[in-house]
Amino acid sequence: MPGASRAYPARGVWRYPGSDIDPTTSNLTARGLQRSLSLGTFLREQVLGGADVSRIYALAPTTHLQTAQQYPDLAPLETIQQFAVLNHITLSSDLAGGHPYAGQNSPIDASYAPGAVPSGVAVPAQYCPTCGGLDFADRGGDNEALVTGILTASAPGHYVLSAPWETVSALLANVDRLEGYGLQLPTAYRGPDVVYALSIAPSGAASLVSYDARLTPDPSIRYGVVPDVPYCASYNPELFKPLSPGMVAALQAAFPASGG
Repeated sequence: MPGASRAYPARGVWRYPGSDIDPTTSNLTARGLQRSLSLGTFLREQVLGGADVSRIYALAPTTHLQTAQQYPDLAPLETIQQFAVLNHITLSSDLAGGHPYAGQNSPIDASYAPGAVPSGVAVPAQYCPTCGGLDFADRGGDNEALVTGILTASAPGHYVLSAPWETVSALLANVDRLEGYGLQLPTAYRGPDVVYALSIAPSGAASLVSYDARLTPDPSIRYGVVPDVPYCASYNPELFKPLSPGMVAALQAAFPASGG
């Protein structure tokens, strides 16, 4: 919708049975990574229509502890990282904002809001007021404040939120109540491939649309260990574009049959 501000709460897969999440580490499995790769392309091409994202917000991992070891929930952050890589941004080579140059990989906001640090977690020496993420416990209504701040600014753009279904559904309901939109809200979890897009027109009229990515495994994507590269790496032609030459060479050497 031209001139609209959009907030896209992306997926809510993390607490449901399946093989996307490793139950011992709370990280994405190979299948979860493959889904996130496909979802990144879907968001970029089908939901945003090829446009660059204005801002990405993810769940602050330690606000949602998982597994028997109480590890931070990294799945929302890891899921949206693949989408972040596909966006173009303007960077600066100095602190004053001068000498801008084109870059890739949009930053992801996932820090704590003041007063929202979970019990037992080290308090940051300095808060970042402009890079706060989502809080699973929604302490002090921080999640609603984040979204209403976007809406109040009325700046046209695309804003992507990645969080568990519980966070997404509660946030949609609370924003609908606070703003008086009267939206038809989802009442149940519909699976890991569903994306919700809240669109606000310049007139203030709101609409909520859902997209079902219907993702299926891609046999061209293979996984393996690349020396000196943490986690696991994959070959994906779309994600090769923004990678450094050294990383491209390492991946091509690891997956010679994949081409590229």
